[in-house]
Amino acid sequence: MRPYLISTIIVLAFVLGLTQCSSSGDAENLFPEEEVLSFVPVLVPEDYQPVSLLVYNDLYVVIGYPNYEGGNALYIYDSEWNLLSSGVHIGRGPNETLHGYKDVCFREGRLYFHDLFTKERLIVDLPDFKDSYALSISKEEVDLPGWCTCFTENVKGQEVRVVSRSFLKDFDLPQRTVQLLDGDKESEWEGSPFANRELSYIMSMQPQIVFPPKGDRMALASFPGATIEIFDISDGIRRVACEQFIEPRIIPKNGSYEWQDDYVFGMDSISSDENYIYACFDGETTATEVRMDKKPLLFKNIALFDWNGHPKILYRTDYRVEKVCPAGNDVLYAVLNDGINGRFIGKAYTNSNSKR
Repeated sequence: MRPYLISTIIVLAFVLGLTQCSSSGDAENLFPEEEVLSFVPVLVPEDYQPVSLLVYNDLYVVIGYPNYEGGNALYIYDSEWNLLSSGVHIGRGPNETLHGYKDVCFREGRLYFHDLFTKERLIVDLPDFKDSYALSISKEEVDLPGWCTCFTENVKGQEVRVVSRSFLKDFDLPQRTVQLLDGDKESEWEGSPFANRELSYIMSMQPQIVFPPKGDRMALASFPGATIEIFDISDGIRRVACEQFIEPRIIPKNGSYEWQDDYVFGMDSISSDENYIYACFDGETTATEVRMDKKPLLFKNIALFDWNGHPKILYRTDYRVEKVCPAGNDVLYAVLNDGINGRFIGKAYTNSNSKR
């Protein structure tokens, strides 16, 4: 449980214009550069479906969902992709996580699994893999506010929470609040890129948050469509940029929604390094194509944005891209899906001259 917060800073965005995003226009002409990436499979697991990947020193940490009851959600490999250790079961028991595999971050030799639904944080201490290979696992409860749709943390231990209130009541309160907990200080940014309260509620149901390695900023992505907000969290929290790349052309239906015929699929998940934000991106496939049962392979692209929210490069691939892991030295790892054989981990090299 977090100790009593003795200081609260609230940043209010009362003026509607401050809560709206700038639009980047036509998705087809969004990126100034394009590049084709050739991914080579490096890991095709049989016991689980990979969900995300972290690179730690010379280790590859893969988070996945087991293919059988009692399987593990965490797998650690050496630099040659030899399995060193595995653990963390899916469930509600001691040292298990129910949904925490969906949001995992790394800090100071520890992995943190954030389970929004059970309001728990699972902590895995990684050994040195020289004298010991055993994983030390513990669990702690998290005191979350009502209507919380996301909580995660950065390398500094700052915790971010997104509160998305009902669109049917509490009209005297902002629909969305982004909270930053930093030690004994709490900061809040109140507002939404979407003026319509029900649309704001829908867009805040499954937000994704990433940080650069230094942890002084954060990006918040909203789906459907493609909207990215950039926040400065070096001293409290304030939004410094908001860009809508693909409009969420949906029809709200009492908290759920339907696609309009001209709905264009946008982003699916995001990752980051110190210089860029990486998004699994589509930008081409429409709802009409999906309804016609053409079964297109969605999100085949990787979109690169800088930390001002500006589009830089569109990487095209032959696979559905489900998660990206930048590894430095122009190397990208990704969780890929060919639509036939399932998920695997692939590796590709980018053209460093394109990153300007």
